[in-house]
Amino acid sequence: MNTFYSIKKFSELSRLTIKTLHYYDQIGLLVPNIRDKFTNYRMYTKLDLLKTKQIIVLKFIGLNLNQIKSIVISNQMKVTDGLELQKAALKSLQEKISKSLTLINEMLNNPNINYNVDWQNLADIAEGVSMQNVFDYEKWTENNFSKIELQQWQKMNSKHPPEFWVEYNAKWNELFKKAELMLNLKPNDHKVQVFCKEWMSLVDVVYKDYPILSRKIWEGMKSGIDFKMGRPFNKSIIDFMGKALEIYHKK
Repeated sequence: MNTFYSIKKFSELSRLTIKTLHYYDQIGLLVPNIRDKFTNYRMYTKLDLLKTKQIIVLKFIGLNLNQIKSIVISNQMKVTDGLELQKAALKSLQEKISKSLTLINEMLNNPNINYNVDWQNLADIAEGVSMQNVFDYEKWTENNFSKIELQQWQKMNSKHPPEFWVEYNAKWNELFKKAELMLNLKPNDHKVQVFCKEWMSLVDVVYKDYPILSRKIWEGMKSGIDFKMGRPFNKSIIDFMGKALEIYHKK
């Protein structure tokens, strides 16, 4: 016998707010196909509940809603792709645990921790290890993109299969690591400028046909917004690359 849940009950079970469920319905990510024949209210099923678990996991590892939608709707993912996603989820969790330990160690190493807690300093440390400033980038795109740009954003993200985004984000992870090793150099250093070409080549893989989206997202990152798009966010790297790319584009 099938079990059906009202949106209120489903919200409790899925731990998603009713507002979020309405939004997922609106964008076609999680659409309840059952309606109560008397009230016409949405009715969710156990299969819908399983889909919410998919959504939560995929968001956790950094995929955006359009990418998640293509996975959930197609319901097609190779075992290897699934393992890659599990690996990414565990790596993300490992990084968060490591960052938490960094903050705790900073607190324990403070000789005045039991007497005079410098909360401003601790807050700076927390922000420095990216434990704060969590930002919903989907909401940001809604507020900063025009209607046409939002359509382009959705088109861009649905253009490629899930396995493409796993590989693409992995390449960005590697580039961010390379950039971090160059922070001791000047932005106009020849080595940095050569690296800028590699950076822009990867940008163009996805954004070549969407220069306005690319510019807006980059400006958002420069202002401190963490888009959680599957790669580590480091404000110092963004600031450094911003200066380097400004020089690069003037050549």
